[in-house]
Amino acid sequence: ELIEKETVSDDTCRFRFALPTENHLLGLHSPTSDKFASSHIMAHDDAMIARAYTPISMFYTKGYFDLLIKRYDGGEFSTQFHDKMKLGSTMQFRGPVMTLPNLPSNKYKTVLMICGGTGITPMYQIIRNILFIKKNEKLKLVLLYANRSDIL
Repeated sequence: ELIEKETVSDDTCRFRFALPTENHLLGLHSPTSDKFASSHIMAHDDAMIARAYTPISMFYTKGYFDLLIKRYDGGEFSTQFHDKMKLGSTMQFRGPVMTLPNLPSNKYKTVLMICGGTGITPMYQIIRNILFIKKNEKLKLVLLYANRSDIL
């Protein structure tokens, strides 16, 4: 169930969906001190058309999860989210599914991530997890990002 919708820019919103109870976890891959991964969930509409989205909430968040979704003209799912999803609306989700396998984090002093367009959200998920686990260590993160226009 959609419990919150926040406009982030003219074409991007953060959608917050409730989990069954306040104590439920989405089940995103929990990072350890030596491995990180990225996970996504599959959203299904009534016609069972599926689209993968990377949650931007942390793996330990209880009771809800957040998706950051950019609206694309002619985009079937993004249009549905932006135009039809009102507070209290429901959407079917499946997952999480591991997008990137366990990435070793204790072998390197510098991690370079290269992404483009909406590929920023898996990198965002990994960066937040690395900063959470490695907050007291010296690990250099470098993100090379390219996009035709602003994502937000």
